[in-house]
Amino acid sequence: MKAFFELHRDINNAINCFESTNNACNPHFHSNIEILYLMEGSIEVTINGEKRTLPPGGASVAGSFDIHSYRTPSFSRCIILIIPTDMLDGFNVMARFADFSTSFLEPGARDQDMANAMERLVEFSGCRDSMIAKGYVYVVLGILAEQLGISEAARSGSDFIIRDILVYLEQHYLEDLTIETLAKRYGYHKDYLSRLFNASIGCGFSHYLNILRSRHAAMLLRNTHQNLEEIAYQSGFNSTRTFYRAFQGFYGMTPTVYRRMEVPENDADRELTQVGNL
Repeated sequence: MKAFFELHRDINNAINCFESTNNACNPHFHSNIEILYLMEGSIEVTINGEKRTLPPGGASVAGSFDIHSYRTPSFSRCIILIIPTDMLDGFNVMARFADFSTSFLEPGARDQDMANAMERLVEFSGCRDSMIAKGYVYVVLGILAEQLGISEAARSGSDFIIRDILVYLEQHYLEDLTIETLAKRYGYHKDYLSRLFNASIGCGFSHYLNILRSRHAAMLLRNTHQNLEEIAYQSGFNSTRTFYRAFQGFYGMTPTVYRRMEVPENDADRELTQVGNL
């Protein structure tokens, strides 16, 4: 499964809760916890390769760095809650060392309690320090813990290695990086690290690095008048040919066509949902 590290979720250290109609999002992951509660219609949710079609009153929870995606077959109206793991000390511990026993909640006796808490949290979206907002977050987490159960996290050491590498790449993708330099930094043989990266992310190291650089190039295309050659080199590409090929593979269009489109600034969510090659 190819997935994208949604870094802006990790940078925005605040509760994020919003209603969404006909939600669709390509596979992505972040360190925060993401909960979806379906109010109307139906929606397909895939978490770490397991797919379920939720009915009204159903919910899903994607834990820290779980790969998740959404697809609406016809119509859906839901609330999505994103919780920074370091906002709540108790849950931060659970997020690292424990998981919910399942990622999917069937409709049940706690439907109204869950709906009420999620609807109130929409009002507090963007808050960092509100005790009321934290209280409603605990209500949601409490319902999930009660209904889904808690089990020890079955995460291996390689999971945490990949997390560290993904964060490092987000911070250094404009530099001259290779799988060899990355392997040396983390003390692994390049062949082992290459296999581990591919198995965990669903694509090769070079391909993923070009995705990050293409995303940076898209920002420059939206916000500057630099020519394409300048943008290519400022985005970390060593040639315009590599830039064109990588950009078109990720966005499904050439940089020139992309520049002519009206794309909102800093619209990372739109990029995630519109691209076709994740």
